Amino acid sequence: MRLVFLDVIRIYAAFSVYFTHNLSSFSDQYINTNVNSLISIILVFFSNLTKYGGSGVFCFFLVSGYIIHKSILTSSAHVFIIKRFFRIYPAYAIICILSFFSTHTFNSVIFEDFYSLFLQISLLGDFLNLDYGLGGVEWTLRMELYFYIIMYIFRFFDIFNNRFFSLIYVIFSLFLYQAGNIVTTRFASGYISLYLPIIFIGSCFYQIEHKTKERFFNICISVGLFVGHLLMCIIFNKPNDYFTFAIIGMGVFCFFWSIRNYILFLDSIVYWPASLTYVVYLSHKWINELNIIGTYFGTSLLRIFVVFFVVIIVSFFVHMVIERPGVAIGRSILRKKIFL
Repeated sequence: MRLVFLDVIRIYAAFSVYFTHNLSSFSDQYINTNVNSLISIILVFFSNLTKYGGSGVFCFFLVSGYIIHKSILTSSAHVFIIKRFFRIYPAYAIICILSFFSTHTFNSVIFEDFYSLFLQISLLGDFLNLDYGLGGVEWTLRMELYFYIIMYIFRFFDIFNNRFFSLIYVIFSLFLYQAGNIVTTRFASGYISLYLPIIFIGSCFYQIEHKTKERFFNICISVGLFVGHLLMCIIFNKPNDYFTFAIIGMGVFCFFWSIRNYILFLDSIVYWPASLTYVVYLSHKWINELNIIGTYFGTSLLRIFVVFFVVIIVSFFVHMVIERPGVAIGRSILRKKIFL
């Protein structure tokens, strides 16, 4: 059963990240040269709405923590990891392959080897000192993988039944804060210490909603983790925008979570856009960076529509042909207990 408020947040998050990566530079340029046009007014509206696209990433992590906690409570540890594999990897692998061949074909990127492609698909780049793929957005998938492993361990040892289970999040986060920049990368410095606790907050929200006796306790844990994130932004010398990302992202999540029972009527409206958000997120940046698009359309307004059209077509195709069948294959494997 899909949760409408999470679908709405996914759409906001995907749109804000998409606008920031693909439209912000063009919109600023267009607005400055066409101050009073209708298109400029529209672009100003969307620019203000999604000015801080980092809040979308923040929302994605909160959504992930919430939905993964909900999912794992109805599965064994092994069933959970199989479900997540077939939910995440098939679409991700295909997008990596499309990106790999497209950038080599149209961007004159020097061909390396298929082994490097395999390593990227594995999501183990942090351990192999690999740069992020897919225009950089791969780092969030690596973060998801770490969270899956943590939740698998918690489920395997049946830790969720402990009333004060969330204290483990605090201990884990304190360790991350102490460890600092665990992974050195060309950007997203300290991202594990910064953002893994945010996924923990999403998990706490699920417990706030369903563990009424420990509600105040989990609220306190969530506040503490959020304050810890803000402090870590200072320690890592992050720009002030990071505070804005966090505040807006948390605000958006809290708002739609608080009205979750009043927006159920949006189910049929948000279903398809929300279904495409994962693949849109994976594909939007590298498609926008293909030189062939710039060659034919430059920085014109038409380029915005061409890129958007290509992203939607690719996303719909991968969702229908790869992502949904991948999830179905995972369910079939679980029914037949092939790996269990």
